[in-house]
Amino acid sequence: MPFNRNMLNLARELRAVTQADLSSKSSVSQTKISKFEAGLLVPTDEDVCKLADALELPIEFFSHRGPRPARASTCLHHRKNAGAKVRDLDRVHAHFAYMRMQIDELLAGVKIGASQSVYQIDVDAMDGDVEQIAAIVRQTWGVPPGPIDNLTLLIEHAGAIVVAAPFYSDAISAMSFWPDSGSPIIFVNASMPGDRLRFSLAHELGHLVMHATPTGEVEAEANRFAAELLMPKATIFPELSSGVLSLQKLAALKVRWKVAIQALARRAHDLEIVSERQYRSLLVRISKMGWRTNEPIRVEPEQSTVLPSILTHYLDRKGYTRAELSKLMLSVEPQLDRNFLVGKDQSNRLRLAE
Repeated sequence: MPFNRNMLNLARELRAVTQADLSSKSSVSQTKISKFEAGLLVPTDEDVCKLADALELPIEFFSHRGPRPARASTCLHHRKNAGAKVRDLDRVHAHFAYMRMQIDELLAGVKIGASQSVYQIDVDAMDGDVEQIAAIVRQTWGVPPGPIDNLTLLIEHAGAIVVAAPFYSDAISAMSFWPDSGSPIIFVNASMPGDRLRFSLAHELGHLVMHATPTGEVEAEANRFAAELLMPKATIFPELSSGVLSLQKLAALKVRWKVAIQALARRAHDLEIVSERQYRSLLVRISKMGWRTNEPIRVEPEQSTVLPSILTHYLDRKGYTRAELSKLMLSVEPQLDRNFLVGKDQSNRLRLAE
C-alpha cells in the first residue's frame, strides 16, 4: 500500500499525540515513527495497521494524497482570541485539513444546488468601504431590512458549506477556506453559543468575500463586515439611539437581532451613539454581571443543512452502508456516527443531485 508520510504527521496532530505517545500506543518504536515522517523509512503494512489502530483511523487514511490546495495561501483564515495556544491551533488546523479531505471525497459524488453565490469583492476597489460591501451582499442575496433570521441557511443557499466541528479550544471561533475548485467552506466552533456563532460566521464570510488578496487590516475589516451584515446601520441606529442604552435594552435587542449584548454595545460605540466612556461603563457592568463569558438569553445555534443532506444522500439514495461511508470519508464507523450522524436534525435540508 502506498504511504504518504505527511498523513502520519497530520494524524498525530489530529489526535494531539507526540511520537513518543504514538510509540507507546502502537508498539512501533519512536525511532521508526520519526523516520517514517522524515521519509527515511517506509513502514510495512503491519506497521501501518498498528499506527492506524492506535490513531483510530482507517489504513486508507495513510495513503491519501492530502488536502486539496487552496486558490492561494491567503485563502485560509481563522477567528481566534489572542490567548489561543499554538498546540490548540495545530490541532484545529489538523482537524480542519482532515474534514476538508472528507468533504472533498463526499463532493465527488454530488452536486450542490444553490440559488445564490458567494462572490469576491476587492476592498481596495471599493476604497476600503467594507460597510458598502456588506450592503451589496445583503442586497444581491435579497435580504430584507432588519435582522437576518438564519445566517447559516442564507450562506448555504449561496453555495457555501458550513460545518460545526469541535475545535478543542474556546479561544478559536471559526475558520474559512476557499479551495482551488468547488464550494467555499466555513468551520465554526460547535461549542459556541448561537449569538457568537452568528457573528463568527459573518466574520468568516467577510474574509471569503473580501480577502482573496490580504490587506493590512483583515481582522478589523471582517469584524466591520460582520457588524454591518448582521446589524445594518440604517435599521439598527434608530433602535440603539432611542432612549437610554441600558443593559435591559441591550438584552431586549439581543432577542430581536440574535447577536450578543456585547456586540450590540460595540455597535453602538462604533456608530457613535455612545461615547468611549459610556461604552467602557457598559463593559464594566457586563463584566460585573458575569456576562462576558455567559450572557443571558440563549440564542439557539443555527444548524447546517448541506453536509447532513450529503450524508443522507449517500445513505438513502446511493445505498451506502455506514461502513462504506466511513471508508469513503477516511474514518471509522464509531467516529462517523459520533461526529456526523447521531442526533442530527433531518429537516430543512437542501436538495442534492447526482
